[in-house]
Order: sequence, then structure tokens, then C-alpha cells
Amino acid sequence: MSAEALEQLGAAWLAELLMAQAKGDAALARTLRLALAGADGSGRLAAQVEKRLRTIGRSRGFIEWDKVRPLARELDSLRETIGGPLAATDARAAVTQMRLLLSLAENVFDRSDDGSGTLGEVFRKASYLRGQEAELVRTSLITQNKSLMRSNVSTPII
Repeated sequence: MSAEALEQLGAAWLAELLMAQAKGDAALARTLRLALAGADGSGRLAAQVEKRLRTIGRSRGFIEWDKVRPLARELDSLRETIGGPLAATDARAAVTQMRLLLSLAENVFDRSDDGSGTLGEVFRKASYLRGQEAELVRTSLITQNKSLMRSNVSTPII
């Protein structure tokens, strides 16, 4: 199995396979929703990320040992989405969502036994990215300002 071999199946067939698999796999369904939201633009992506983070934050039940790794994978996937596609299109939204992700740490640790350190590692990676958030916003603002200046220069003032 390779990406090239899967490409031979065509987009329609792969979409059908993914939909069938997503019906029984909530994690895959969430991943697909994020991918679709990212394709539509940062506003929808930010909303999907925030929705999932808030759902995790509202949860109160104990996270059993066999659910810690899947939760860590999901949080890490959200962290990558925030630090990647969302940051590339909307740095301010990325900063907001990264802060929200980090605010979940206490709740998640209180509800779990992270003896393996997998959850801790996700939050460590997220706090490293948070240290870069000021640079993200600054770069985004500079890019936006340059774009505005270019559009104003080409418009004659009468």
C-alpha cells in the first residue's frame, strides 16, 4: 500500500471508503471534519478546533488508562492543526486556540493518571509553540500591512 496506489482508486472511491470507516470511528470522523474545515478557510477551521477543545474541557469523567493515549493523540492532532494550517492562515485565531488548548491541562490531568507521560508531552509541545505565538501574530500583522500598502500604492489618490 502506498499513496500512489491509493491515488489510482480515485477521489470518489476513496471518499466512499472514508465515509464508511468514519461511521464507526469517531476519531477519524473528527479528523475528516477538521480537514474539510481547513479546506473551507481559517474561520471554519478555528471554529471546529474551538468546538472540540471546549467539549474536552467540559468533560468531567475520569479518563481510564486505555483512553489516555487516544486522547493524547487527539490533543496532539489539534495542536498540530493549530500550529500548522490555522497559524498559516490566521495567526490570531491560532494563538487563541493554543491558549485554549493549554488551559485544558489542569482539567485533563485531574481526570486522568498520566503515568506514561503522553498527555504531559502534548502539553509541553503546546507550551513550546505558545512561546512562539507573539512572533506568529507579529509576522501575520506585517504580512497583512504589506498587502494593504501594496493595494493602496496601486490605487491613485485623486
